[in-house]
Amino acid sequence: MSSLPGSEGGGLRVQLNVYDVLPNLSRANKLLADYIGAGGAFHSGVVIHYRDSEPREWAFGGCESGTGVFCTGPKELDGNPFLYKTTIEMGLSICEDEGVEAIIARLMDEWPGAGYDLTKRNCCHFTEALCMWLGMDVPFPPWVNRLADPLRVVICVCTYIFLCVCMYIYACMYICACVCVCVCVCVRVCACGFVCLPACVYLRVSVYVGLCGCVYVCMRLHVDTCMPVCACVYVCVCVRMCVYVCL
Repeated sequence: MSSLPGSEGGGLRVQLNVYDVLPNLSRANKLLADYIGAGGAFHSGVVIHYRDSEPREWAFGGCESGTGVFCTGPKELDGNPFLYKTTIEMGLSICEDEGVEAIIARLMDEWPGAGYDLTKRNCCHFTEALCMWLGMDVPFPPWVNRLADPLRVVICVCTYIFLCVCMYIYACMYICACVCVCVCVCVRVCACGFVCLPACVYLRVSVYVGLCGCVYVCMRLHVDTCMPVCACVYVCVCVRMCVYVCL
């Protein structure tokens, strides 16, 4: 880690404020974090007690443009939109006011609001990075952001299940379409063909739309482990649609 101006001294008091993301989740978070140890849905901010100014609480959030780093007064987010849970003493920083401002300026460039990601780059990831830059002796409490990794696993598992279900439905519709064509050809019931074939095509197109939607969701959520599967599905969908258009 490169040195920053003002890091020669030290001694600024640093605290970590933790909030429940939604007031209705406070009991669930207490159960998951305090009794089960699985973490919870939390927001966090780092409170820095400056020598030459009032303490400020630094946090990170998503936005369409500009930096996602912002500051408020300590606990100003309590009740709007979060519910204050607890404060954790993180110790003393390794730098004075000037060094802290240099660190914040650097993090503002490195943490754009558009880069917010619920499982890989959320507010708790930012506060952990800020504490690391401030040189905290107290380790960052793991329960604050422990839910992010299980949430990522759940997203991956649900995506794979959705893909499997869509492929199964697609296979069933394909078989039904083939059977419908064979029956209509064998018995020479043209009216039946006009009724059944559009229905089968409609169902198959619906499945294609669902698969494309799944690919889009994975891309938006940056679920990297699902991307190979999604890429294959996307290529298959494009090829089959091109075949239909050409024929």
